[in-house]
Amino acid sequence: MYKSIKLAYSSEEKVSNQIKAFLSPPTFRKIYDKFKGKELPVRLLGTILIREFGVDRNSAGRISAFFTEGVKSFNLLIEDRLIDLDNPNRSTAHQNSDEGSNKVNAIAQYSEVYIPKVLGKEEYTVHILGPGIDTKINISEEEDLEIVSAVLNKLKRKLSL
Repeated sequence: MYKSIKLAYSSEEKVSNQIKAFLSPPTFRKIYDKFKGKELPVRLLGTILIREFGVDRNSAGRISAFFTEGVKSFNLLIEDRLIDLDNPNRSTAHQNSDEGSNKVNAIAQYSEVYIPKVLGKEEYTVHILGPGIDTKINISEEEDLEIVSAVLNKLKRKLSL
């Protein structure tokens, strides 16, 4: 696992392998599988670990904290919901004709541009998170997509320097 992270060909591959390594402990995998696509009950996670996963009472708090820190550091926790990696409802920028297209695609995937639907509303939120950027844009009408496009164009210009 170390080699696949250390010798990754791209930042996407590196992050993907880091997430696989993070989810490799059986308890972390079980927690992830139980809550993927759902709200992660951070405050109750220690109790859930004891009652549902058979984790020792003395270790539950630390395991809960490690898991929570990990999902946050990999941007797998958006608006208190654990991202389902099998169906992330994720959008990435695809630019094919420019010289910097590989960088744009890499940063778009690395930055995790999510478009989760807000329950009960016809509104979407685009969250662009990466080195030097943390932007959330609520989209409720077509003109809001122009703002998203402007942010991605700014990111593209920044990468082509």
